[in-house]
Amino acid sequence: FSAQAQQRTGLSGQHDAIARIAADTGTTPEVSLHDSTGAARFVRLPRSSGATAQSRSRAMTDSARQEGSVQFLRAYGGLFGVTDADQELGAARVTKDRQGGTHISHRQFYKGLPVFGAELKTHYDAADNLVVANGTFIPDISVDPKPSRSAEDAAKVAMKRVAADLGRPAKLA
Repeated sequence: FSAQAQQRTGLSGQHDAIARIAADTGTTPEVSLHDSTGAARFVRLPRSSGATAQSRSRAMTDSARQEGSVQFLRAYGGLFGVTDADQELGAARVTKDRQGGTHISHRQFYKGLPVFGAELKTHYDAADNLVVANGTFIPDISVDPKPSRSAEDAAKVAMKRVAADLGRPAKLA
């Protein structure tokens, strides 16, 4: 991590999270940073690490994978800028791929409102090892979530803007 990225975002939890992953697994994860936020955008856990290697006599359930995903983001979410996974991330959405992998997505929320384009995903391989976490999380949001205009006023402003851009009155469909 560059000092510039640390200064820009104030994500002091990044180094701590990497150190905890290394201590918990015995290996250092591969981490790529997001150019815009300075937070992690991609974390690969080595398949041989203690956090990912699972010795099971039976396959994990989707519920167990979801819980594992949430636990990972609670413990190491500081890499992405997450300070409270329970408050900042929404309910999990589970998808599967043809190779037997499971992908769990969590949308970011700020004061109960979804953050456009912000989502973190965890990925399990066919052997139920958590191998990757990636996505975009917008850290340190500081805006008032209350609208400053009514829906009617916003619609009027939008229609005027569209009409000006088109050079003619806009029509509602």
